[in-house]
Amino acid sequence: LLIRHASGTLFQEAHVALAEPLQTGPKLFALLRDELPRPRGRAPSDIHYTPTALARFLTEQAVTEFRQLNPNVNSVRVCDPACGSGVFLVEAIRELENTDLAMTITGIDSSPISTAMTRFAVNSALRDSVGTTETANVDIVDGDSLALEWRNPDIILMNPPFLPWRRIDSKARSTIKASLGELYHGHADTAIAFIAKAALALRPGGVLATVMPAALLQLESASKLRSLLSGAGWRIVILGRVRGYGYFADATVEPAFVVV
Repeated sequence: LLIRHASGTLFQEAHVALAEPLQTGPKLFALLRDELPRPRGRAPSDIHYTPTALARFLTEQAVTEFRQLNPNVNSVRVCDPACGSGVFLVEAIRELENTDLAMTITGIDSSPISTAMTRFAVNSALRDSVGTTETANVDIVDGDSLALEWRNPDIILMNPPFLPWRRIDSKARSTIKASLGELYHGHADTAIAFIAKAALALRPGGVLATVMPAALLQLESASKLRSLLSGAGWRIVILGRVRGYGYFADATVEPAFVVV
């Protein structure tokens, strides 16, 4: 239980430690003898784990809304296309474990470190569950979420990467343009692409709960996305913004969140 709740911090530190080249020679033997590994430096600026309290709040709201919209369903498909340390999927299992819904849990991430940690966290949560989660179907995938199919989930929970246009290479820009289609406008960033794809991937009656840069509430490049989510067929359940830059360690943007 402690490891699961600390997995976000471990995840952020692991990206620093595990992404470095493997140590060889005398240092490696010293490590095996008696020296414990320590976090080295800071995590990359675009890697920020979602605090458990925020993940739990958004997940609770999403599951509650989904069950109100779909009182007669007997199954639910939950997807986190930027799964990181798996915190959203773990919270979804916790929230759904005492229901009679058959679960399909899907996580996607471009980082093999992230998917390895998510598999561990999700499998631990299922093993420790007191409900009927032994019937859960789990699929954790390595890959570029914007280039993969999300299989029409009922609930999407995510904290997508916050990479601005100026930091995206030409290949990623092409993927973003292709993913957004008619919703592409201006210098769209990765968060816009993830949220737009989530909105288009959801089944009817589905719910999206996502963290996002607060700038998306005003950016011209997100104007078509805002029009979509405030238009016919959509209802904003919760919209919030965190003032300041201290909520996510080392973050350079203010975060917000929405449940639709």
